[in-house]
Amino acid sequence: MLAPGSSYQNILRRMKRLGGPYDVYGTLYGATPVLHIAHPALSRAVLESKRKSPGYDHFKDFCGTGVFTADGVEWKEKRAAVMQTVFNHARLGAVQDLALSEASRLLLQADAVAQSSPDGSLNFLQLTQRMTLSFIYRFLTGKSWESHSSVYLQAVVEVRLVVLAYSRSMWALSRTAYRWLSALWRREKAALRTIHSFAAAAVQDAR
Repeated sequence: MLAPGSSYQNILRRMKRLGGPYDVYGTLYGATPVLHIAHPALSRAVLESKRKSPGYDHFKDFCGTGVFTADGVEWKEKRAAVMQTVFNHARLGAVQDLALSEASRLLLQADAVAQSSPDGSLNFLQLTQRMTLSFIYRFLTGKSWESHSSVYLQAVVEVRLVVLAYSRSMWALSRTAYRWLSALWRREKAALRTIHSFAAAAVQDAR
């Protein structure tokens, strides 16, 4: 997580200045200690942790109790189900063809945006985010997601900003008080309605 106003570049520069072997930088948001990590070894250790709670509890409103938030045996069972569904031999060819198609579209879009920009610059992160989501949506549903894309991405960004603000506020001390009294929760709830509507549309398109 990054503090509002910070950038990935600033965090990475601070990691480098500390000179540690694993590129770690620690901060304190209110009463919440946060560790920024970049090294693959530490990322793997975090992802293989047996307990995600309470660190991941806030994300359950966003994505439920799926692979991302599940723990232990439940996580292993859900991960196995996802892997079996997505990466069985019958679908690997389709994955490859679709990935190549989306990559080609990404390059064409990047060229078009760069040529239309006065200084030839472009927001490549935004383009790759849209390409990744388009790839996943088309793979799961067989349909285009363009009609949903703008509002969905805006809602995801809003949730990310709210989670960051929540993590460094007094509301982190009480989830109940946060839901009853905080304006942040009202912003989060509005964004979640958009995200859940998008998920419902994806399920409908996949039928």
